[in-house]
Amino acid sequence: MKKSTTLATVLVLVMTFGIGIPSFGQIDTSQTSSKHERHPLIRKAIAALHLAANDLEDASHDFCGHREQALDAVNVAIDQLGLAIACDSQAPTTARFFQRSGSETAQSPDSSNVTPQGKHERHPAIRKALAALHLAADDLSDAAHDFCGHREAALDATNNAITQLELAIACDQ
Repeated sequence: MKKSTTLATVLVLVMTFGIGIPSFGQIDTSQTSSKHERHPLIRKAIAALHLAANDLEDASHDFCGHREQALDAVNVAIDQLGLAIACDSQAPTTARFFQRSGSETAQSPDSSNVTPQGKHERHPAIRKALAALHLAADDLSDAAHDFCGHREAALDATNNAITQLELAIACDQ
């Protein structure tokens, strides 16, 4: 049931915002860029943050508290990007796109729990969340302007989430 709801949400996001569904570790910018889209990198970062939040919610355990701290940081970044878009007085209202994790968030595509080296991946949800966070950080770094300071705050929160997930993995070694 959750899969069909998530799939429907992804399809709505794709049709509404022209956001491509990312493959693991890569987002195709040709699908996300639209001549009507004012801030495609910010939208891509938001989509990647939602993917990370969903993966963090699906993670198997708490990882010494770092998973929850990373999820909190991801939600701060999503909130900051909502404020960034709102800062642009010419941008259309897109409040439903900025829903926090736990609502109708996109889900990353399923991937194998086996690494390219043939080893079993211990923490696939955390690794997928890290990949999505790195994509979001790259997009935020490449964004055209500062959006009243909210882009930088979102980038700081995203980097904080990355740090927390690296600590989470180290905690479980």
